[in-house]
Amino acid sequence: MSRLVGFEWDAENAYGFNWEDSTAKQVCWGTPNGNLAEASVHPGGAWQLTALNAVSNAPLASLAGITAYGWRRGNSKQVSYITEGDDHIHEIYFVFPDKNWKHADLTQITGAPTAIATGESIAAYAHPSGGTKQVAFLGSGGNVHELSVGIGKSWKHVNLTTKTGCPEPDVSGYFSSYFWGAYYSKQVVYTTNDGHVHELYVVSAENPLNPWQQWKHFVLPGLTH
Repeated sequence: MSRLVGFEWDAENAYGFNWEDSTAKQVCWGTPNGNLAEASVHPGGAWQLTALNAVSNAPLASLAGITAYGWRRGNSKQVSYITEGDDHIHEIYFVFPDKNWKHADLTQITGAPTAIATGESIAAYAHPSGGTKQVAFLGSGGNVHELSVGIGKSWKHVNLTTKTGCPEPDVSGYFSSYFWGAYYSKQVVYTTNDGHVHELYVVSAENPLNPWQQWKHFVLPGLTH
């Protein structure tokens, strides 16, 4: 890939995804100097390179904590990352068919705590049934947090640790978050210092079988790392 687009590659921070709104696939990565880049291609086309910080005027990224995804409800693609120096959560995003990349400091907008800049401390994804996009992350106080927004809405912050009473994560362990379409739910998965795997989850109101709409905590039985 670096040979194709002629740009420096930091393999530890690469993230690829499909963007259904434009038929493109893309790979995002962070370079050693903190710049973010995207290489994208359409079927039958040539790879195109975008220097994301330059086109959006966004601050440099930490070499840890970068993720990217498409949000079909918002006709957008975005890169979420932790900034170098102040550990804020930032988003660089592109809304189709607009031709301009934009930037937002989500920590400043929501008043959320700063993040822990490790390799597995941030995860972001679209929630189709809820119509939202969200960023889950490990906060500087050791808690699990979520930032989310819907179409025409303001960004919101939830401290999932205080909301569920779950134990604090192992900041050097595993951390992930995703949408589960079959159950209309979103969940955060992480490990604790004792090696156990924990899940935080909430079920959307669209689920006719179990519309709890409250975050829950569950220790996955028998699973350790």
